[in-house]
Amino acid sequence: MREFLLICEACDEYTSLGSYDDRERRFEGEYSLLYNEKTNNDEVLVRFLRIHAGHPLCAVVSGSEAYAKAIASARHFMADDLDKMVEESLWRQGEKEQQLTMDRELGRLQLSVLRKLLEEETAEIAGRTAASAAESQFLLGKEEGLKRALDIVSELLEKTSVYYR
Repeated sequence: MREFLLICEACDEYTSLGSYDDRERRFEGEYSLLYNEKTNNDEVLVRFLRIHAGHPLCAVVSGSEAYAKAIASARHFMADDLDKMVEESLWRQGEKEQQLTMDRELGRLQLSVLRKLLEEETAEIAGRTAASAAESQFLLGKEEGLKRALDIVSELLEKTSVYYR
C-alpha cells in the first residue's frame, strides 16, 4: 500500500498523509505506534497546511528517494502530539459508536411503543359492535389495516434484533 508524505521544503518538516482510502475518499492520516492506529481524520494535515501556508510543499509517495530522505532527515510535524491525537480520535470514534447504539435502542423502543399502541387500537376496534352492515365492513377494513401495520412493525423489530445478537 502506498503511503504519502507532505513535505514543507522551506521548514524541512513533513506530515504523513498515510495511504489513500478509495472507499472513504480520504487519507488515513498520521500513525501512532503507541495505539497501533491511524488518526483517520485530517486534523494534523489542516494544522500543517495552516502553519505552512505560503511555503513550497511537496507530496511524495513511499518507495521514492524523496520519501526516504524526508523520513531520515526532516522533522516530523507534531510527532510528540500524535499519540494524544490518536487517543482523542479513538475516544471520539467510541463516542460516535455509543451514540449510534443509543439511537438504535431508542428506535427499537419507539417501535415497541408503536406496536403496543397498534395492538390496543386493534383490540378496541375488534371489540366494537357495528350498528349497520356498512359500519361493520368499515370496522373490518380498519381492523385489517391495523393488523397489517402491526405485522410490519413486528417484522421491523425482528429484523433490528439481529443487529444486537
